Amino acid sequence: MCIRDSRHIVCSGFKLEQAELERLKTLGIRVVEDKKTEHFSILVMKEPRRTVNFLRAINMGAEIVSYEWLEKCVENIAPIEDYLMKAPELEEKYKFNLAESLQTVRDAEEGGFLAGWSFWVPKYIKPSLEEMKSLIESADGQVTKSKPKKEKKKDDEGVIILLNSKEDPDYEHFKGLGFTVHSPESVIVGCLRQEFDITQNVIE
Repeated sequence: MCIRDSRHIVCSGFKLEQAELERLKTLGIRVVEDKKTEHFSILVMKEPRRTVNFLRAINMGAEIVSYEWLEKCVENIAPIEDYLMKAPELEEKYKFNLAESLQTVRDAEEGGFLAGWSFWVPKYIKPSLEEMKSLIESADGQVTKSKPKKEKKKDDEGVIILLNSKEDPDYEHFKGLGFTVHSPESVIVGCLRQEFDITQNVIE
């Protein structure tokens, strides 16, 4: 899902003062209020962190810029390309390339990397169900409300179960039905790399 509207932004990790909001408004820049569901095309951060907003920004092919970009938007909108966020430590830790992942989204012609996948996510999941749902749906995956109750069949191959650990109350239920159980990291790391590796982050 690639959204490219250069005037819809999200600020992550800090809040804007009223004077800053008014200044941006005069430039035609709208600050998105509902960060978990609304689409945006620019994410502003003071430092790169693996937040839900950061992951959603990658899924949407949004520009990710430093706070300095906002500071430069005084009388005119500053050039985005001069303030793109760098994330070398995150890239090394999670084995991804931010620029390449963003370009993958922007070049995609048939939806996000989770298109065709359906996820069952319990209410007690961490990160929260709301946050996981926003990540999955921003990558064109689906979250099903119906808890699988029967033995896994061929039609269930596209259904992924997300749990935090073997201690979760639903683990034995799904293992008994023949489902492979994944941790939320399978989606989170997938957002960073823009690929879903079904063999990784399996809870066994």
